[in-house]
Amino acid sequence: MPAGQELPQQVFMLLPELGASGAPATPATAPITSLRSQRREEKRGSDHRRGRALWVCLWVCLPILLLGLAYYYQLPQEQELQRLHRHAVDVTLDPNTAAPKLILSEDGKQVRHGDKRQVLPDNPERFDLSPCVLGKEGFSSGRHYWEVEVGEKTDWDLGVARESISRKGQITLSPEDGYWTVWLRIGNEYEALDDPSVLLPLSLKPRTVGVFVDYEGGQVSFYNVEARSHIYTFTVVCTDAPSVARVEELLDGFCRATGAAVNKAKSDVYLSRAWPPTVFPVKPFIKVLVITIDGTNTGTRSWEEALSKVQRKIHGWSTRTLTMAGKVLVIKAILFPILLYVGMIFPPDKVIAKLVTRIIFRFVWGSKMERLKRVQMVKGTLDGGRGILDGVRLIKAQGLAYVVKNIQAAGKKVSFMNRFYFASSLRPFSLCAMDNTRPHSWDPPPFYRVLRAFALEVGLHKVVLASWDYKTICSQMRSTQETSRIEDFPPETCRFIWDNATHICLTNTQKDVSWMAVSRCLPTRVFMHRRGIAPYDICPYKGCLGKETEAHIFRDCPSACRVWLLFSPFLRRLAVPVQATAQKILYGPARGLTSSTLRCWWHVVCAVKQALWEGRNICLFNKQELDPVVIARRGMILVRDYINLEVHQRGKEEAFKNWQIQDLGELRIP
Repeated sequence: MPAGQELPQQVFMLLPELGASGAPATPATAPITSLRSQRREEKRGSDHRRGRALWVCLWVCLPILLLGLAYYYQLPQEQELQRLHRHAVDVTLDPNTAAPKLILSEDGKQVRHGDKRQVLPDNPERFDLSPCVLGKEGFSSGRHYWEVEVGEKTDWDLGVARESISRKGQITLSPEDGYWTVWLRIGNEYEALDDPSVLLPLSLKPRTVGVFVDYEGGQVSFYNVEARSHIYTFTVVCTDAPSVARVEELLDGFCRATGAAVNKAKSDVYLSRAWPPTVFPVKPFIKVLVITIDGTNTGTRSWEEALSKVQRKIHGWSTRTLTMAGKVLVIKAILFPILLYVGMIFPPDKVIAKLVTRIIFRFVWGSKMERLKRVQMVKGTLDGGRGILDGVRLIKAQGLAYVVKNIQAAGKKVSFMNRFYFASSLRPFSLCAMDNTRPHSWDPPPFYRVLRAFALEVGLHKVVLASWDYKTICSQMRSTQETSRIEDFPPETCRFIWDNATHICLTNTQKDVSWMAVSRCLPTRVFMHRRGIAPYDICPYKGCLGKETEAHIFRDCPSACRVWLLFSPFLRRLAVPVQATAQKILYGPARGLTSSTLRCWWHVVCAVKQALWEGRNICLFNKQELDPVVIARRGMILVRDYINLEVHQRGKEEAFKNWQIQDLGELRIP
């Protein structure tokens, strides 16, 4: 407070008495309770002053805030009314349509209800019983806005009507009968006569009503001009001759742009907007050859039905014991065609792509836990994968090939359609020249944008393809894949090892065991312990304290050593210059299976690995340790079964020569 200025009296009375130092003047010997009470009084006074200051602040700021909010919400409506004024027209009442009890002004701008019925010619345009009058001007296209002053009237009807309405007898104001109107009754009851009618809770009574007609947009809107607020908007479906002519004109323009021809007698109509069902009965969606089409054009409903069908198929196949090769066959022959059928119409977006990929890989692994990256799983067998279909990318490849084929098929109607939507997106690929004499869409539908993004992702804009068919696009996708590396091996050796793991001489179960062992995704205890599933990483056999890795299961475990010892006479008979080391057992010959003898040796090794893996699972899950002799006999049975198959395919003499035996009785474990 500046010097010499006195405090206001009302403020001064709220303050405690102050001493020279500005502190409350209290005796030095005051008891503690007195000091506490004074401090409470000081705090109470301080809180009171702060509360009063806050109240003053709110009292000043709240009106400003409310005015700002009102201006913020009022501004768009003012801008809308200013926009409507650009379409203002001059409307004059038509005396030839006025009912006999209505009196019009000489300039045709005013009308009032008279007491007596006038004697007027009963021409076809005139209303006879209902007190109505129409404007002279009629509209068959464009946008139009005018204002009607209703003043303090307590009853009035106002709106727009078709030219073909009935004007004789009692009329009903409803969209079905060709009227889009609002009315006032008893001075304060406003109602929009829609189907069904809508009560209008207007806070401000309109003295001037603005009417806006958007013919092409199919809307009739009413506004309170003084309050600059919107009252109601009708959505209009017109079936009169001008409206039908306008639809035919738009359809003709579409046909010229796309090269299509529409047979109106055989065409079904789907309306993507929520039209009143009493005016035009429509369904929320329609089905064409199992494909669901609705107003969203995203294909969500079709994809939901397809994925549900795929999951039902998977549930049926999951009850069977399938190898990974069997699951790949199920995906190719049963699941993928279902997805492809929908994907050709609606290429999958990111959300659908995640769902499709998740469903496929859960079926492959049999659980939510995926043991290997999906990028490696979709590679070919020579590159370290298992040939799992990359369903999403293949669907997009098929769709892209189909669209490009249609674009390049000159003269066909579908070529005009795809060229209209997709030609601008294909400019980086030099597939078709832009014809500036025809229209093009620079904002294509979502599924065309998905196909363009896929083409850029695969790198099709960087290469020149001889043909854009499905096989060529897929080969380009595979050419970008790299062979998965194996530790301690050069890249050229890795391809031989991956070929060994999935060689044609092996059964499907042996391929799975060998490939998972090389990929380090065999569910050993070390693998499961690293994932936090198994509590220990020790071998399940009693007395064996080694960590259960792939090399331990198939070579280093004492049980495995005894099995290999029992098989050693048969392996020596094959006379293969390959030692059964842990690396050779896991990976096979480093230069591939170049001879029939090597293939026989490798099949025996993989049969023993399958038997060892089955014996390990019995020990782990059934708590029963099998004798190594039993495991070796199981392996020998697998070898005999394969030899019998080879005898059936190649003949007994050639098969026995390859296996270096004279009779199947030689293949036994003592």
